[in-house]
Parts: sequence; C-alpha cells; structure tokens
Amino acid sequence: DAITIFRNKLMELGLYTPGKCKFSEIPIWWKNPFVCTYGDQMLERRVGQLINEKWVTEQVELAEKEWGMENINLIIDDSWQLPHAFEPIVDQNRFPDFRGFIDRLHQRGHHVILWQTPLFDKITNGFVTRAQRLGVLSDYEYTGPYFKNFPGCFAIDYTADNARQFLQEIVEILFGDKEGQYNADGIKLDFMGLLRDPAVTRSYAHPEKGIGMKELLLFYEMFHEEAKKVKPDVLIDCTVGDPRFEHVLDFNRLHDTHCGVIEKEIRAKIASLGCPDLPIDSDGALMYTHWLKSHYISAALYSVPSIYYIKQFHDFAKYPNGEYIRNEDSRQEL
Repeated sequence: DAITIFRNKLMELGLYTPGKCKFSEIPIWWKNPFVCTYGDQMLERRVGQLINEKWVTEQVELAEKEWGMENINLIIDDSWQLPHAFEPIVDQNRFPDFRGFIDRLHQRGHHVILWQTPLFDKITNGFVTRAQRLGVLSDYEYTGPYFKNFPGCFAIDYTADNARQFLQEIVEILFGDKEGQYNADGIKLDFMGLLRDPAVTRSYAHPEKGIGMKELLLFYEMFHEEAKKVKPDVLIDCTVGDPRFEHVLDFNRLHDTHCGVIEKEIRAKIASLGCPDLPIDSDGALMYTHWLKSHYISAALYSVPSIYYIKQFHDFAKYPNGEYIRNEDSRQEL
C-alpha cells in the first residue's frame, strides 16, 4: 500500500505522469527470453576477461539445440570490453571481429544486449579514455573492497559540459550501423548503486544540474534520449524503483546474485507497484533446481524470463534433461 500511495501522491502533486506504453505495445522482439552469459560464467570461473567469441557461440548453440530457442535476447555480460571501461573498446584478443560476431548472431535470429558500467571509467587500461579527453572524468576514485583488484576507476561527472557529447559518442559506437560501430540492440546497465556520494566529493562541474540521485536521473535521461536517436527500438535494461525514473528505461531489472527466490519475488512486487507499466527483467542468478518453477513461472507472469544458466545450475544439475553431475545425496538444499 505504501508504494501505491507514494506513486499516487506523486501524480497528485504533478511530480509524475505515467507515460510508458503497455506491454502489448512494445516491440515484439523485446518479449523474447533473455539469455545472459553471467550465470555460466560464474560456474565456470569466467567472470571478467575470461570469455571469448568461441565460448559465447557455444552458449548460443546450446540455447538453440538443448533449450529449443529460436530467438533470444542475448546479454553478453562481464566482460566483452577491457576491464571496467565504459569506453566501448572491445578486447580484440577475445573478440577479434566484434561487429562481425554480432552480425552473425543477428543472422541466426537473435538480438544482442551488451553489459556496461556507466558510472565510472578505468584509466589504467593503457590508453587515454574518451571521458578523459572530453573532460567528464571526475577526481572521485572508487576505493572500496571491490575495487582493490581494479585500481584506477574514477567516477564520470554527468554534470560536466561535455557529458551529453560523451554519451552521444558512446551510443553511436554501441548501437550505430556504420563502419566501426557494433550495431548492438540493447544495453544492460550495471553497478548503478555505485553513485558517488556527494557528502565526500565536491567534484561536480555544475552541481546545480543535480547531485546524488538527481545526477543519476540526469545521466539516465541523456543516455535514453541519445540512444533512441541512434536506434529507436534499442532496449535499455536497468533498475529503478522510483516512478519518476520510469520514463528512462525499457525494462526494469530485479538484479542478480545475493538473493533467493523469495527476495526476488519481493523485488518484483516493489518494481511492479512503483512502475506498473515498465516490463520486468527477472534476472536469473542465482538458480537452483528447486527454485526453477517458482522463479521462471513467476518471471513469465511478470513479463519475460531471464535465463542465466544454459549448462547447469548451482546445485550442479543439468537442465533440461535433469541429469546430475554429482550424486543426488551430495546436494544441499540452500
């Protein structure tokens, strides 16, 4: 009730106007199941710079042959690019012809969604980043436990003068169809909880444009506007709870890992109450066999299932044939 009251009060005060189209009106291909590489990456210890074109192709072939999928929205997750670079430079050692690879996936009937972390950029990859060249990289360095293994990550300042130009150039490479562009169909935005804390930084070029959550909304609005100019049906997949962010996304991610099927259901209820016309991407990690029906049936009822595991689940069960890699008595109900 509290979420519904909050949403209604925003409308009453003129702070929010529903504007999303109904699920029946969205592009048909958005309704295809999401298949994300991240789940099998975790199980095979391939998170980060440990996936390549051959491995992703094998995932797609398994989805086609064993799961019977003809049209999927393939999320190429962490990482097709260089470590933690919002700069869309593919790692050519692992994906030597990224545009050609995406074109071949299109020919198979699939759409391609690329994983990105847009709030920060890494300056130790051996080149001057676009954020540095355009003067949108702040002096706010991320130093938390996660970043001990990834030093040199600094927050991007979306209040900077060239922030929109920066995003224009990014989305043209990601979604454009010209030479040197990837022609991807969508983006999965991640690590959005790492918004820089205005209490510990003064590195805003124009704080009057918005700090904290207002800067986040500023980013979303600019990114959404510029991406849709390049490709009107581009799919922007991320996470919001506040109805005032509803207009800047196409799918509302429930986020993955560190949660069970009950928590995922709670997240879905919150998302659907806050932004009822925003389709839900159920995410899919973690996954155990005994969560299967609860998660995937619920995901289909909310909108579109998100499948993170093509080969096996975290209880070492294969699917769809149900064969176990380890003995049944070695399973632990988690």
